Amino acid sequence: MNGAITTTAGGSVYSGSATLMVSTVKSPTWTVVEVDETAGSYFFFDVKPDSNAIYKVVYSGSSSTNGDVWSPSESLPVTVGVQRKVTASTRGTTFFGKVTPDYTRKPIKVERKLGKQWRKYKTIKTDARGKWRIKLPAPSRKKTFWRFTVKGDTAYLGWSSTGWTRRY
Repeated sequence: MNGAITTTAGGSVYSGSATLMVSTVKSPTWTVVEVDETAGSYFFFDVKPDSNAIYKVVYSGSSSTNGDVWSPSESLPVTVGVQRKVTASTRGTTFFGKVTPDYTRKPIKVERKLGKQWRKYKTIKTDARGKWRIKLPAPSRKKTFWRFTVKGDTAYLGWSSTGWTRRY
């Protein structure tokens, strides 16, 4: 995450610190992630959120020796979404995979494409380790397309992927 601190007239700010703050579903209060003491006009933060989060940058304010005064301020909040890690593989017409983190005994929706529309085929559940498996039919020599969907929640975005089966 990077950005620039500017004055109300659009000029550069030459001193002060920028503090990156985060708010998540697990911790809804604003907490400090990182402080850039050398911010001046530009700040850089290297962050990797583990769930959906809202970030903001707080500028400390400063003054210079020639009498310029820069008042403290905050940026507008920025929302960053995170997906669960989903692995999916196939062996023949069997699809299997794993969903992490925190996705034990939860549903995965399986849909079949009929024409241009997706129709619900079945809903399967992950096991205690987040693993899932389903054997799908291959009704004809044409490709049959399938879509797998993991619903999102307040902490993670949803995930969806497609695959196909064919009779040989």
